Amino acid sequence: MDNLLSEAWSQEPNELYERVNDGELSNDVRVEALGALMLSHDSRLPDFFATQLQRDDIDYEWRTILIHAAERTQFVHDETRKAIKSCLLRFARSFRTRGEGGSMSNAWSALRKYSSMVENDDELLPLADFLKEGTLPEIQQIALQSIANVLRRELPKEQRIFRVICDRAYAIARAHIRPDTEPEAAALMICAIDALHTLGDARSSDCVRELLILNSEWYENARAVIEETHS
Repeated sequence: MDNLLSEAWSQEPNELYERVNDGELSNDVRVEALGALMLSHDSRLPDFFATQLQRDDIDYEWRTILIHAAERTQFVHDETRKAIKSCLLRFARSFRTRGEGGSMSNAWSALRKYSSMVENDDELLPLADFLKEGTLPEIQQIALQSIANVLRRELPKEQRIFRVICDRAYAIARAHIRPDTEPEAAALMICAIDALHTLGDARSSDCVRELLILNSEWYENARAVIEETHS
C-alpha cells in the first residue's frame, strides 16, 4: 500500500482519475489519488465531482468522501453548479430525520457548501425545509447556520420566503424557551433567535424577554451570547 500511496503523487492526471475510479482499491488509496488531483487543480475536477455525485451506485463512504472534497472545490459553470447543488441537497436530506455515524459532520459539509453557492431566493428556500418539525435538532441548527451564511450576503427579496424562514425559526425558538429544556438545545435556540434578529423580525425581542425571565443555570451562557448579539 505504501508504494501505491507514494506513486499517486507522481502520476499524470489521467492515471489519477483511473485510480480514483477503481472500486477495487481501498478508499485510502483512492483518497490519496483524489488529493493529488486536487493539488494539481485539474480543470476536469468540477465536472468529475458532479458526475460522480449524481451516480446512484457509489457506496455511502465514498460519497461522503466526495462531498467533503467537493466542499473545497470551486464550481464556475452554471450547469455544473446546478448539478452539484442538487446533489448536496439530496445528500443532506438523507439525514433530516435520522442520525447515523458521522452524519452531522457530513450534513454540515453538504449544507455549508450549498449555502455558499446559493444565488437567489428560490435556492434559499430549500434550506428552510430543514427547519420543519420532525427534523433532527442537530440538522435544524446546521440549517439555521447555513441560512445565516446566506443572509450575511443578502436578505431574501420575496416576502413569502422571508415569512417561511421567520415562522419556522420562531417555532424552533419558542419550543426551547422553557425551564425544562435540555442544555444541549441552547445553541439551537440561539441560532433561531439570531436568525429572527437578522431578518428584522420583532419576535426576536419577544424571545429574548421571555428567555431572560428564566432562572435556569444553564441559560446564563445563552443569555450572555444573546445580549451581546442584540446590544
